[in-house]
Amino acid sequence: PSETPSINAQPSGQPSTAAVVEPTVKITIPSQIQIRGFGVPQTAAEVAKVVNIVGLSIAQTIQGNLRSTQRLTGVTIISINGFLVTGANNFRFNRRLTSRKLDGNIDIEYEIILEEICSTQSCDEAQEIANELYTSVTEHMQEEIESGALEQTIEETAEEIGEIIDVGIEDAGFEELVVVILAIASTWYPAWKEGKHCLNDGNQPLYMKTNPSDWVYGSRDGCCTRYFSYEYSLCMGLDDASIGYYPAWDGTEKCMNDTDVPDYMRLNPSQWMHEDIESCCERYYNYKLTDCIADSGGSSATGTLKWYVNHVDEVCDQDCDDNAGPTCGGLVPSWKSLFDDPQSCCESSLSWIATSVCVAESNHTTATGTLKWYADYADEHCVQDCESSG
Repeated sequence: PSETPSINAQPSGQPSTAAVVEPTVKITIPSQIQIRGFGVPQTAAEVAKVVNIVGLSIAQTIQGNLRSTQRLTGVTIISINGFLVTGANNFRFNRRLTSRKLDGNIDIEYEIILEEICSTQSCDEAQEIANELYTSVTEHMQEEIESGALEQTIEETAEEIGEIIDVGIEDAGFEELVVVILAIASTWYPAWKEGKHCLNDGNQPLYMKTNPSDWVYGSRDGCCTRYFSYEYSLCMGLDDASIGYYPAWDGTEKCMNDTDVPDYMRLNPSQWMHEDIESCCERYYNYKLTDCIADSGGSSATGTLKWYVNHVDEVCDQDCDDNAGPTCGGLVPSWKSLFDDPQSCCESSLSWIATSVCVAESNHTTATGTLKWYADYADEHCVQDCESSG
């Protein structure tokens, strides 16, 4: 190829949570190949067979020629005879395809996706890496095609699944355009090994590389959520890390900040986790906020010192720790209506009780009354508004 690959993105700003943090050049090589010997596939099963055999064979051919800093991310079959392959189970052919391809050859469009780790953190040599990787892979593929080695690999791959075919490669080529992306390597796959969970070491099995959209994720979280949600914290390596305060559903009615966070809470931290004791206690235990804060290890809060209605005792209490004084009724949640003084609280929330009486009882003092007179119809006389002498 005469043209050089072009760079269409710049290095990302911050590394992901991946274990491999080397800046990496990622290239995609659009390619095509015409193969004789398969016949024209007519069913989804036949399409899947072609996709698997050809995809695995190309991947094996490329992978055997890569250096330790290079890795094959995937081989994606895009179309067969012009029909898009978005997954073999969704692929459909019709009989018109047979009449168009009487020679029985199949034209396959596919993409080769590769990565190479840069030698410097800034990855200044990205264009040079892309050019060399593109040239190395395409020249090796061309040599394998011309020598008949790729044909042999296809036949051997087919034989492994019980298919005996005699194939020939009629034509092959690689597009001049190569898409280059600079990024931090982050390719996570399920390891299927005890204690391993998701890995991003580039050693995913060949069947995952040939179908990366089905198996590979760009983040550890995506892989762990998809394949190991039942032990998410172990997969994410979070079983020894605390991530905030959460409600302890063990009857203690307090908030915890330890490593025993249930997996369902780790999977949805915005729903369950809080940055401080106060917000956690207010969210889950607002009916006993003061006790929750104290039991959770928080310092005693002073509250707003404003007043709120206590409908049980029909008085107004002060918003402060109930151990701080006789007028304190405990800390209240933020949705509770507060008043600047007991009088406004009594008038607004306990209007059926004489304000002077309500205020006095709220202050834990004796009500003096107005000393005015009112009619006592039961005894048919007038009495004064003041405390009875007995």
